[in-house]
Amino acid sequence: MQRKSAFAREMEWRVKDKAKAPGQAAVHTRIKTPKNAPKRLKPHQLEIFSAIASTGSITGAAKFLNISQPGVSRSLADFEREIGFTLFVRDKKRLFITPEGSAFHEELSRSFTGLERLAKAAEEIRQMRRGHIRIMTMPALCYGAVPKAIKSFLDRHDSLSLNFEAQNSQRVIESVASQYADIGIAQVPASYPGVAIHSSFRSDAVCVMPPGHPLCARKIIRPSDLQEHPLIALPPSSMAGQQLNHILREAGLNIVPRVETLTSFAACAMVVEGLGVAVVDPFTSAAFTRGQLEQRPFRPIVNFGFRLLYPEHRIISNAAHALMEHLAKALSADARVAGRS
Repeated sequence: MQRKSAFAREMEWRVKDKAKAPGQAAVHTRIKTPKNAPKRLKPHQLEIFSAIASTGSITGAAKFLNISQPGVSRSLADFEREIGFTLFVRDKKRLFITPEGSAFHEELSRSFTGLERLAKAAEEIRQMRRGHIRIMTMPALCYGAVPKAIKSFLDRHDSLSLNFEAQNSQRVIESVASQYADIGIAQVPASYPGVAIHSSFRSDAVCVMPPGHPLCARKIIRPSDLQEHPLIALPPSSMAGQQLNHILREAGLNIVPRVETLTSFAACAMVVEGLGVAVVDPFTSAAFTRGQLEQRPFRPIVNFGFRLLYPEHRIISNAAHALMEHLAKALSADARVAGRS
């Protein structure tokens, strides 16, 4: 009698019914299904199974993985026993993947694709090519050094997305403290709950005036010079406004501002219109052309100090930290920054 091949026996087993009672479904008994499904599949078994399915043989898988053929065979047998179904059948010297094995291989391939995506995502995050950063700054720093620093940073990390908002210092501080913003630039006291200070900067305020104004003839503007001209002032609640008021009082001057405004930009815009002169930060004044404004140093110094901030109770991303370092270097290198601490 002709002996049946393993492949033929396997196919015969697959169509053979072993019903215990009329109407009962056929059952497969080649490999006993474990009572409990395997809790965890071993990575090396999955790798060996994938190699066999890809190469079509035990020998090919062994060469591909650089391990012994008996090791591959034992691992496959153990794996089939653990999962509870046959993955391959042998016909003479050839292996054939079973439908169950093929279905499992398709699922495994999708899993490997997912792992490849995870590896790619990890690499993109490591190289700061993925992520989102929210930075908030007071209006004065919307000009010059900060936008230029952001541009040069994004030129090197062009896959990052960034949200850039201009708000008054108090709003910036609150947004950092509440962890809404990753990075903040604002005038802030030495300490504030929920806010960590990366670095502090100092710049000297300047006096701005329209071109051709009498004060253009002076190299340095002093408090006594302001009493002869309408003054556009920042509010007394601002740090710069408080300092200027103190300097004027120390000089024995009682100057009532012609206009009071919240921002240096608004003050400069009013100077352009000829409403008076103003003492503002050097960053905002630089946003206006020489044909619109002239500026001179103001003495005694009105310290326009600001700090680079981040949330105290949250770990910021590597990308946000790198941007913060980049901003600190750019601000330190700016000619208008008189000092950093």
